[in-house]
Amino acid sequence: MLDLQLIPTLPTLKDLLGPDWETHTLRDAREAVAFTSMRQRWPRDLDRQVVESLRAFGLYAPRNYHAVNETLGELGQWREVLQAGVKIGGAGPLRRQILNRFFEVADAPASPESEDLHLDADLPTLAELLGPAWEACTWGDATEVMRAWYRINPSRHGITAIRTLTSTARRSATRTLGSARDELLAAINTWGQPTMRQIGPQSRQVLYHLFEITDAPGEHEPTEARLKTPAERLLQLYERLPAAYQNAWIRLGQRMLPDPENAPTELTDIHPRLSRDQIALWLDLGEQMLQRATREGA
Repeated sequence: MLDLQLIPTLPTLKDLLGPDWETHTLRDAREAVAFTSMRQRWPRDLDRQVVESLRAFGLYAPRNYHAVNETLGELGQWREVLQAGVKIGGAGPLRRQILNRFFEVADAPASPESEDLHLDADLPTLAELLGPAWEACTWGDATEVMRAWYRINPSRHGITAIRTLTSTARRSATRTLGSARDELLAAINTWGQPTMRQIGPQSRQVLYHLFEITDAPGEHEPTEARLKTPAERLLQLYERLPAAYQNAWIRLGQRMLPDPENAPTELTDIHPRLSRDQIALWLDLGEQMLQRATREGA
């Protein structure tokens, strides 16, 4: 078993690469560690863990784990990822301590799940950032505006918000924020919490705050904005689309039917013939049209 007291004896990347180490690449770091004379004195277990720790960075770029300042060098970006406390595949607690030593990052203490983050005073909601039509915006819109807000208004929760939006968007089956909120509410009412993976307690609190929802099952009954049936949602979306877009959207629904040329022209005659997946796609395409129309009219 590896003696944890050996980890503080490891050199830092600054020791190995010099004061400008953050401008170097991950390959530079691996080569510096591989050829350091100190390596000869490391026990076999420590040497193996060091190699595997740096190898854990090989799967993705820093921006895939966390919103980083891409004007920094590669090692500088990885340091930001470690400072943010992001979970890295292949780097458990032991290897995380080794990486923190190399990158001179303090080991973060575990925070209680029940900690009150005081988000209301520190972090705006998506509605505040994007305005009344925020539900028609996309995940990309949300992430972009949150990054812009954070650059001007540093917040201890800003990085968590950006990271949570980015990671949740990758796993969401929806495109617009309104549909994403419906997805979260459905999961809460059914299971008591979202079923999205890799969403920890703190990130979940931030996500709920951004979407202005609570995590209590049964508190989110459908409203006029979040109707119960697909037919009602289709009708509401059709009525919200400008006339110039309505015919184009209806035509998309017709194209999903076996005989598009002889398909019915009324929305109420089209949707009963569509599968659940086709209806979901039709809604998503209509929401994208509505978003474009909203931007054109702004």
